[in-house]
Amino acid sequence: FDEIQEANGESVRTSFIAYDSLGQEIILDLNIVLEEKSNAGTTWRFYVQSEDDSDLSRILGDGTLKFDTNGRFLLATDTEITLDLDNTGALNPQTITLNFEDEDALSALAAPQSTIAAQSQDGSPIGTLESFYFSEDGVIHGVFSNSLERDLGQLVLANFVNPDGLIEEAGNMYDVTASSGDPILGAPGTNGTGRTLGQAQELSNVDLSNEFITLINATTGYSANSRVFSTSDQLIQELLATLA
Repeated sequence: FDEIQEANGESVRTSFIAYDSLGQEIILDLNIVLEEKSNAGTTWRFYVQSEDDSDLSRILGDGTLKFDTNGRFLLATDTEITLDLDNTGALNPQTITLNFEDEDALSALAAPQSTIAAQSQDGSPIGTLESFYFSEDGVIHGVFSNSLERDLGQLVLANFVNPDGLIEEAGNMYDVTASSGDPILGAPGTNGTGRTLGQAQELSNVDLSNEFITLINATTGYSANSRVFSTSDQLIQELLATLA
């Protein structure tokens, strides 16, 4: 924040949102008051309050911010605050740490008006899984409605000393044999395995010659059945004409 250093007791105030362990909003009020001005610089005291705290005092903690004579931030004390969240189902007590360590974000230089605002927070509201994708190393990443991503699992591949020694089973399945050796498991890209390619469609891995033969047989059978139906229809028409 930029600060006019007029007199002790000068203050600046802001509110910001944090989240408890269940993703529920907690509104925090931060007040910063000019406490001392000396040849070494200035000292400001901050107070944190919240109506979401179940303790009737509502004051969560206080600490100090120190600046040199050029308005540069030096250090902050007592930046960890604790909330009582009785009967909420969330982790209780809830600890929140205020981070003032970005030297470029704080200044006590003279300015027309005192301002302060929270730049960011690492909590998040409740989210639901909306989509997922695979990375090259086989990690399954989940994308949630609150814009967060989390690792959901790990795809594991198997390699064999002699892949040709595997026995082909039904449904494109293969079984291990003494010739193939035991499977060597690992993440994609390790132990001689390939990498995964997310959002890509696999090419056909069926025996195309057998599939074409099956297709030709089905087409021929359909054609033959059509001729049978045609002949039967002609005989019925001739019979009806004779009876008439």
